[in-house]
Amino acid sequence: MQNFAIKRNAPKCFRTEKVFRPGDCFYSELVESDDGQMVRKDYAADQWTGMSENAIGWWKQTVPQLESGKIYWAPDEVLIRYFQSLMNSPQRAQAAYIMALLMVQKRLLTLEDSGLEDDAKLVLRERKSGEVFEVAQQNISPERIKELEMQLCENLFSDQPFVQTDVEP
Repeated sequence: MQNFAIKRNAPKCFRTEKVFRPGDCFYSELVESDDGQMVRKDYAADQWTGMSENAIGWWKQTVPQLESGKIYWAPDEVLIRYFQSLMNSPQRAQAAYIMALLMVQKRLLTLEDSGLEDDAKLVLRERKSGEVFEVAQQNISPERIKELEMQLCENLFSDQPFVQTDVEP
């Protein structure tokens, strides 16, 4: 699996487009758009009105004073919900496969001894809940991998640490 080249632009408020400065508090949510795409939206603290109805989850962050160069994932609960939404859509099988591999790497999912003779699926277990997922293995072109990487980077990674995890069910 390739390493992700994660680089986000300075975050800005989705509503006002004001760029956040070091020390600013803001909220992020992951939302499914009308066309089925996952979109991350960042809001200034004074613009946050709560999680959208079609959001998978949300979290609170503060822009750091100094760039540390470290990459932060969205909260585990958001990652799990995002993965589950990918698994519920056959059109997103490639994204689900890439996400599954990342979550194994992050140790949110563990690879089970599937016992499948054709090795066409990965059998994965969520470490916290024990839920089992069967993910179809995918043959993905390098161009498509890059496209999926960009989507994941934009939606799920940040160069700002999370102040707290505020994920609603």
